[in-house]
Amino acid sequence: MIDIEPVSLGISLLALLAFVAPFYFHHRKQSKRKTQQREIMESLAKTHQLNLNEVDYWRNLYGIGIDLSKKKLLYAKFDANPLTHLVNLDQCCELSEIKKTHQTGQGKNKNVVLDYLALKLDGEKEVVLEFYDSDIFSDNDGEHPLMQKWQIIIQSCLTKLEKVPELN
Repeated sequence: MIDIEPVSLGISLLALLAFVAPFYFHHRKQSKRKTQQREIMESLAKTHQLNLNEVDYWRNLYGIGIDLSKKKLLYAKFDANPLTHLVNLDQCCELSEIKKTHQTGQGKNKNVVLDYLALKLDGEKEVVLEFYDSDIFSDNDGEHPLMQKWQIIIQSCLTKLEKVPELN
């Protein structure tokens, strides 16, 4: 049997707690922040009488949701100056992707670096839905596939006016 001194055991436990505590408090802070963001989105949806069929949150900064039956999109950016958009997709006529990049290196070492990703809705007013900004984040964390997913969802909701052929 191994004999452990109480003092050594106490010091080991304190060292372990000192190591684990920052991770625990960071996890609690992130969970609380996510809960607050979900509550804000749910409150906005309730205020506008929306039933969000599809909702996504990313980077602890953005949220987007859509009510497919009413064709309304809810977008929020949760930073120091919160930004929300409620977009009636019946009043939008065009959806486009904004993608800004720059090149680094030369020759074989040439790389394309993503700087900005957003969707732009044109209608009564122009609305830009930001998905990624390199000024805020140093790396890309799957925002492009997420943006493509939402581009497909929004595009399917946009009403396309077809030209009626004239009768002679």
